[in-house]
Amino acid sequence: MTEFNCVVLFAAFIAALSQYLDPKQFLTYGATEQALAGSDSLIGGQQRMNNFDLYQFQGTTDYYFIPWDKDMCFSDWGRDIMDGISNGPNINLLAQRLTAIPQYLQVYLNALVKAATLMGGAGGWADSEITREYGVIQAAALNDPNKQCMVAGVLVPCGNQDFESGVQWNHEFLASRSSLVLSEAAGDGLAASTGGPQIAAAGLSTWGGLPALSPGGLATITGTSLASAAQAAGVPLPRVLGNTFVSVEGVRAPLFASAAGSIEFQVPGDIPVGDASIVVSSNGDMSATVDMAVQSSTPAIWAVMHANGSVVSVAHPAVAGETISLYATGLGAVSANLALAAAAPAAPPLTTAALPQILLGGAPLTVIFSGLAPGYVGLYQVNALVPSALQPGSLAGPLTLVDNGQTASWQPTQ
Repeated sequence: MTEFNCVVLFAAFIAALSQYLDPKQFLTYGATEQALAGSDSLIGGQQRMNNFDLYQFQGTTDYYFIPWDKDMCFSDWGRDIMDGISNGPNINLLAQRLTAIPQYLQVYLNALVKAATLMGGAGGWADSEITREYGVIQAAALNDPNKQCMVAGVLVPCGNQDFESGVQWNHEFLASRSSLVLSEAAGDGLAASTGGPQIAAAGLSTWGGLPALSPGGLATITGTSLASAAQAAGVPLPRVLGNTFVSVEGVRAPLFASAAGSIEFQVPGDIPVGDASIVVSSNGDMSATVDMAVQSSTPAIWAVMHANGSVVSVAHPAVAGETISLYATGLGAVSANLALAAAAPAAPPLTTAALPQILLGGAPLTVIFSGLAPGYVGLYQVNALVPSALQPGSLAGPLTLVDNGQTASWQPTQ
């Protein structure tokens, strides 16, 4: 068969497969489990395919893998990265056929290297996480009188030393596994890729420009090769735009718009305060993980309106005794769960967990309502009463919103 015919056949195979699953995502998922030496997994070799569910998004023919039952990970740090593909008694035929195509072999090898690098060796990220989690569960584990261990596929009673030995094995596994994966990938012909989505340094911020996220907030990712140009057609917002998604702590975020250099998205409303890991996937390629702080709020004021809907401005300032409306983003959690990507309801309105403080020209206003603006995604509305006794000089601003210790300012224009 000529090289031309092979190329045509490979292209036809990829086109047919891509109607149902993304071959790059398939190999990335498989590579991640292989980096963890998961023997009873998607392509681990113990079975031809095992321990996953399939999820199909409504209105599409695309299937996505959801992993489960990872008890056979960390099994053998010396496990070959091609087990289940070209080695072992049980071969995953799809993985075998894909990696026979040079460009998809590189997808697999690069995904392995990325996973192994992020995992790290002794003292690396995964090793540090084992130590942290050990500190959380050690006392409870040692006090548990019903500990059981798996021996030859059978659960049997075991003791404290078995628990401690298991933790020590995890450290020993991580000390050797990452370097082995990197070495074997190089030996199998790795050509390091510089393509795929890349999140820029300091490439995550709220729409107000703060380098942090908040529940339900709106944010922007900047970088290179992030996505093809696309725009959400309406609400509920899509969580996959084109062939691109943004994962926030494993949850696909609602997307407003995407382009090669930026993606605008909404942070899931139930994300806890702390840190969140963000990844961009585009056309089956995944970016490196970026961690970002999550605060209770990241306020930014976008507009201030009179009750009649006109804009508060220098020419038309707030009037003593009137109620003005601030429209803002990043005011954090609300009073009830809202379906991810959905527009806020009008009745009943969803209110913020706490009322922000509003100052006009340094004078406090009385906040009447603070919650999600009905019909919008991620937009908050704060209604505030201007005191009748407020001095005229204060009515021109500036206006300040203080929420959970975070401050946003707004100055009226002409």
